Amino acid sequence: FFRDLWKTWLKEAELEQTEAQLAQDKERQDDILRLLSLTESGPNSSISSKPTNDKTAENPLTSSPAVDSESDNEYNFDDIPLQTRKSASPVSTPQQKAHSAQLKHEFNARTSKQRYQSMLQQRRNLPIFAYREQILDMVSNSAVTVLHAETGAGKTTQCPQFLLEEALRSDSGSQTSIICTQPRRVAATSVAERVAEEMDTKLGGQVGYQIRLEAKRTKDTKLLFCTTGVILRLLIENPTLDGISHVVVDEVHERQWQIDVLLVALRNLIALDGPRRNNLKVILMSATLDAELFCSFFGGAPILSVPGRTFPVSNYYLEDLIEATGHVVEEGSRNALREYYGSHRETASMFVTTKGGEKRRENVSLDSQVDVEVSDDFPDYSISTRKSLDRVDETVINYELIEEILHYLLISPKGAAGAQPLLTPDGKELIENNGGAVLVFMPGIGEIRTLIDRLQSSKNFQDRKRFDIIPMHSALSSSEQRRAFVVPRKVKWAIIVATNVAETSVTIPDAVCVLDSGRVREIRHDKRTLTRRLVTTWTSRASTKQRAGRAGRVRPGLCLRLFSSKTESNKMQSATEPELQRLPLEEVCLTILAGQLSPNGCLSFLMQTPQPPKHSAVEGALLSLVQVGAISIPAGDSCEELTALGSQLAKLPVDCRLGKMLLWSVWLRCVDRITTVVAALSASQSLFLSTLRDANVAKAKQATFRDEKSDFSTLVAVYNSFSAAKDPYAFCREHYLSYVALREISDARTHYQDLLRGWRRPNIDWNENNMDDNILLSVVAAGLSPQVARIDRLAGGQKTELWYRPTLFGTSNAVSQEQLVSLHNSSGLKLPKGPLPSRWLLFFEKFGVQQYGGSSKRLSVRTVAYVPSIVLSLVVGRDVSIRHLERRILIDGWMSIPIAAQSAILLRAIRELINRLDGTESNNDMLKALVHLLHEATSSS
Repeated sequence: FFRDLWKTWLKEAELEQTEAQLAQDKERQDDILRLLSLTESGPNSSISSKPTNDKTAENPLTSSPAVDSESDNEYNFDDIPLQTRKSASPVSTPQQKAHSAQLKHEFNARTSKQRYQSMLQQRRNLPIFAYREQILDMVSNSAVTVLHAETGAGKTTQCPQFLLEEALRSDSGSQTSIICTQPRRVAATSVAERVAEEMDTKLGGQVGYQIRLEAKRTKDTKLLFCTTGVILRLLIENPTLDGISHVVVDEVHERQWQIDVLLVALRNLIALDGPRRNNLKVILMSATLDAELFCSFFGGAPILSVPGRTFPVSNYYLEDLIEATGHVVEEGSRNALREYYGSHRETASMFVTTKGGEKRRENVSLDSQVDVEVSDDFPDYSISTRKSLDRVDETVINYELIEEILHYLLISPKGAAGAQPLLTPDGKELIENNGGAVLVFMPGIGEIRTLIDRLQSSKNFQDRKRFDIIPMHSALSSSEQRRAFVVPRKVKWAIIVATNVAETSVTIPDAVCVLDSGRVREIRHDKRTLTRRLVTTWTSRASTKQRAGRAGRVRPGLCLRLFSSKTESNKMQSATEPELQRLPLEEVCLTILAGQLSPNGCLSFLMQTPQPPKHSAVEGALLSLVQVGAISIPAGDSCEELTALGSQLAKLPVDCRLGKMLLWSVWLRCVDRITTVVAALSASQSLFLSTLRDANVAKAKQATFRDEKSDFSTLVAVYNSFSAAKDPYAFCREHYLSYVALREISDARTHYQDLLRGWRRPNIDWNENNMDDNILLSVVAAGLSPQVARIDRLAGGQKTELWYRPTLFGTSNAVSQEQLVSLHNSSGLKLPKGPLPSRWLLFFEKFGVQQYGGSSKRLSVRTVAYVPSIVLSLVVGRDVSIRHLERRILIDGWMSIPIAAQSAILLRAIRELINRLDGTESNNDMLKALVHLLHEATSSS
């Protein structure tokens, strides 16, 4: 069978190569004939006889198709013409002059209307309006302008508007096209709506927006608000941004990697040694800008500082909130530090009878009545408050305290006896206001849903005529996000639960109070898994200031911080770290290569950013991409090249290893299980909860889901049980599972499956092989390769050791020594004393664990699965050598698989074909054969 199959593949490969060569020859011949025809027709001939006076073509803001990407800052590189368009002449043509005169006439007509004048009066009250002429002069005289405007100045809505109004008044409207970038979708849409309203024009006319899967713009659009990814895609299509007159980069202080990449591209565009654009104007704006950094980055660009306009805000910290409400953090509760109640209690194990009469063994405190010494950190507060502050784990969201605070603020401001009330700067209780919005900052969607579910089920907040509880995060549609901005409201109080999308650029019109968890979701490089992972961490002090400012935009307000003043001083950074210095750089490198943004490679490009990443971080990212098979680095060349797989991965806004799993899941038709695995591996927290009090019970409950051969199958089993449960909350409580983590996984699965729909072919069941374990393991192994450990049996099978050899392809410093690792006790995998299912383990995490009583670390692996030799032979590693005399193959120089010589040659040839997979129809036979091999291996095992 294998010999016949191999002959068939050889013939197909030869035929395919021949057809490709013929197509290439024909293309070359056509090019030669085309050039000859141009030469014969003379130097003044035109390649195209089509007219070029189409009005749509005049406007670069509408010349590219609407972005159909699945992420704010992700773009599709298919069907993008990469040629550079001719630069527009700086001299106005008669048609342009006539069009500008028409635009001026229409604008003057609007300015005389009562609606426009009413909005203009409001605009004049903004601090930035007094700087209008100064801003216009600086922009006119400088290629780059840096605008530092404090919170409440009005920079986001007014500065782009100043530029457009000046163009319309000065008869240059037809030659003006302004792009204003925003870091988030909700900012782009809400700011565009506000500016269109102030200019008394229909949204999608002269003022429009473009975001993920949504755009409101026409051929008449002169001012476009968009996410940063949109302009990066425009740079790919139109490398010199011909026809664009101004680029306004707002909230540049957020230092997203897309912003830094854009800044380098813009600087190269206006540099003397680049494709210079003398007439392009770049404006950088932020409320918390490190002005000198960006001034020097653009060669001494002028800076203008504008004061803000905010009302005073009273700031209260966790110690004040606990004191005012009388909240108590109990020992052993989910909000208490384990170290605290674990180290201050003497316990004994004994049988306890539950309310239902069931007996079970528990660890019972023997000294729960003994007073523990209270720290002196907060001497001005009561003993009860100080005890709670000693116990509290501030990294855990305290939903109970949030509900108590909202009840105190909006229903009954009766706090603890003798405690100082929480007052606004004008000495009032919040409830004395005539209503408004309370903005609650949470780190992620899971926490938002948990809090909203809790509040909606609470009898205190069920009055829908009094309270409206509104979520606000990036996963919502634009129409759903607009609920937060609609005023006047039909209720007295709006409780808006948001992520950091509400931190900058947007203004909740009636916000009078902010509850700040101090937590934020960030993507960071996980050294354990060599992937990027969402983590929940402390926000910066600059961000907490921004959040507090949301409460003082319309009147004196309150900011209640769910973290202590000690945490703010000791654990929060002064400013947000640039993403390029903390993110894994694989996605950044893929973007640079796919967009052809740098002719000299990724390292050269990234070293030009305002605060470059470390060389080692870039090199590590490139090596990871080589391991995955996304790029190749030709010998003697420092410039990387995308492979067919890399071109596909560049379209997925996920870690490259997990992205490879997703693509393979479509090709091998097991999407449902793999999207669950990928979502679980990228989750910000563990599915499994554990407590000291009920550790044994939790372990027993969770063991019901364990697969003794694969932790990946365990993750799938947990999620499937959760999704089938009638009451997910009760299910999670009973089995000691994290409801927040499972909801996060559910959302991520939906997102990943939406992303993959572009690769799905009609009439194909993409879950056809969903239950084949070998196929599942092959997909996971393809992504995690070469993270495999070998099981060695010693002392007659009485002792087991795990060995791993890290390999870095493309470097002369590759580690050749094998490392002894151990299986982490959180894994459900069993190492039986009898025969092993396989002597190879695939793992997701590798990390060091401190040895008890010593300084050395023991290497452990976690989230593992037995991987059959057939899977290892087909998809793991990059280099395969055949040892004919020894009748075995050697993968990456250390993984030895016994196999007959003839079969080994066939196997290596199959691997070479697998490495060229790109999901096109030409791969169909190869994929069918691979599935057949894995099916046979499953049925015979």
